[in-house]
Amino acid sequence: MKNKKGGNVAKLIFKCALVTVPIWAITAYLATNQMHYWNPEMACLDWNKSVTQNHQDKYYKTIVIGDSASNSAYMPEVISDDMLNLSVLGISTVEGYYILNEYLQNNDAPEDVFLSFSDTHFTYMSLFWDEIMAGHRFSASDSLDIINNVGYEVTENTGVVGAYADYVAYSLYWPSKFMTQLTNSMGEDRVSANEAAVQQAVLHNGRYAYIGNQEFVTVQNKEYAYFGAEDVYVDYLDKTIQLCQKKGINVHIVKIPVPDNAVMTDEYVQAVNDFYQSFVEKYDNVSYNWDMLTCPCRYFADETHLNNDGAYAFSTYIKEIFPEVFTNDTYSSEQMFAIDDTIDMETGTLDLFNLVGERDYTVLVQCDPDQAESLESNIINYGMLLNSLDEEKGLYQTINVNVMDCNYSVDCGDGYVDINGEQLENYHWETDDLIDILVIDNTNNKIVTTKKVWYKEGNGISFYFN
Repeated sequence: MKNKKGGNVAKLIFKCALVTVPIWAITAYLATNQMHYWNPEMACLDWNKSVTQNHQDKYYKTIVIGDSASNSAYMPEVISDDMLNLSVLGISTVEGYYILNEYLQNNDAPEDVFLSFSDTHFTYMSLFWDEIMAGHRFSASDSLDIINNVGYEVTENTGVVGAYADYVAYSLYWPSKFMTQLTNSMGEDRVSANEAAVQQAVLHNGRYAYIGNQEFVTVQNKEYAYFGAEDVYVDYLDKTIQLCQKKGINVHIVKIPVPDNAVMTDEYVQAVNDFYQSFVEKYDNVSYNWDMLTCPCRYFADETHLNNDGAYAFSTYIKEIFPEVFTNDTYSSEQMFAIDDTIDMETGTLDLFNLVGERDYTVLVQCDPDQAESLESNIINYGMLLNSLDEEKGLYQTINVNVMDCNYSVDCGDGYVDINGEQLENYHWETDDLIDILVIDNTNNKIVTTKKVWYKEGNGISFYFN
């Protein structure tokens, strides 16, 4: 009888174990196939983690810490080859401190750190559970440290005990915490999307948010009337600055601009300036800048995040106002590849010439004389002139007025483009009513992109590419 009872207990345990097999199977899948159900933001968060938790062969003199507005704004390829943008979507000064501290534990300290956070991330931690914990962003000790130190900001809905339980569930990849992600990923090729997003982050030295030229359109003017910061976020900003001071790092607090349809009260502007200026007065290694309050709406993807054109304008501004930080005006091959990518995505005709600037590009144009005259009258505002290569064929080359002495020769025709006597790539000029534009990266010896733009007599060239 005893053995029979024991056998029944064993059977019961076995049956219970069988019931839980699907749960553990899903858990095992979740723990080993993240790229199949993560979204691109989570994939880039994991890339960010891999950078900070490992020693980097390259030394970065400048690090950027901030939220998604910061990630979208700083373009290392424009500012400096030794800048790394470690900003992360949805984070506050709390997570920002741990990201920087983690990087410093594994890498040599940079000379300068730029800090940029939106107002909202001084009042709440928007993606701590859904992104930071779900992505296993921090070590166990740092994760528990956040729960213990931040308290109500992350335990509001569950209490402290519930927060610890949630931490364990996320750590074990418990299905209930990931079912929404898993369900949303069904029928989608998340692997390809995530790999592409990570490639963008690598190419652009950490910038991955709102890459592209989507333009913000609104009929509402957002009002900025009040600025306030919760104590915990102020404390962690203070801790970040103290960490930098201990390591001999200069801190530059820069507020990201907002769309120019924003309405800011004098009281709001004064409150923001007083808040950040208090850190300048408290520490000798801190500077603060908010001279660029706004940018045109078309430079934004939404009311918070700069698009490519906006990021380019902001990054050019940063490079200009910090000449003592960014002393190198040359562009590495890696920087040029990243700028190539931005040029290829460009949708605005004149914005393309703005991106080319004084960099080592050849821009070839095929059009008739009237079109050439109209184009030159526009690009002259960006320091560009048109040089005729073959008037009969309507072939022109744009030249920046500041780099008139080009160290390369150009020869092109129907079916070929030669730079310095070497055929770069076959390219056939098409015969149509559009202006053809061909951009060549001389540093990396590659055709970057081809664009077409309408020209209408009386109206001139189109603002956007065809």
